[in-house]
Amino acid sequence: MAKTKLRQREPNGRPQRERETPPAQVRRLREAALAGLRDPQWGTELGRLLLTKAIDEAMYAAGRRWNEDAAKYRHVIGIRAVKSPSAEQGVLGHDPDPDSAEGAEIAEIERRAISRFEAALKSLSLAGRTAERVVRSVCEADEAACGWEREALIHGLVRLQVHYGLTPRRKSVVR
Repeated sequence: MAKTKLRQREPNGRPQRERETPPAQVRRLREAALAGLRDPQWGTELGRLLLTKAIDEAMYAAGRRWNEDAAKYRHVIGIRAVKSPSAEQGVLGHDPDPDSAEGAEIAEIERRAISRFEAALKSLSLAGRTAERVVRSVCEADEAACGWEREALIHGLVRLQVHYGLTPRRKSVVR
């Protein structure tokens, strides 16, 4: 006799459907993250999209990596947020002389950061202007993507996912 797995049933007799994460729980988790009680990544728009399963883990990782690369790029070229406290502190010091050993090392790190960002930007631009704009607004400025923008965001994140090598590799079949 074959054993069948019994599933719970709804009051109407149908098998119980898989339940998604309740929206109230997602909202509470996000508010806790914003309050500093949980990991701050869940307080971001990208984290919220992962929690609501609008994007998968690989897209989330690509978005986070894009944000890190963009932040390093902005730092290297000297762009600071308008409301940044570091912009109000005045002169923060001088960079070491590029001819010194320390200065040459810093210059090389900065060159690599610029080339990494430019390569990722080139890959993202292949997804189209809308995807590029939406990815930048969601990942860098933490703005929400609604409606058709969400599809452009997904398209852009998939492009970045491929660029960063975050795609799942298929197992090769041995014959």
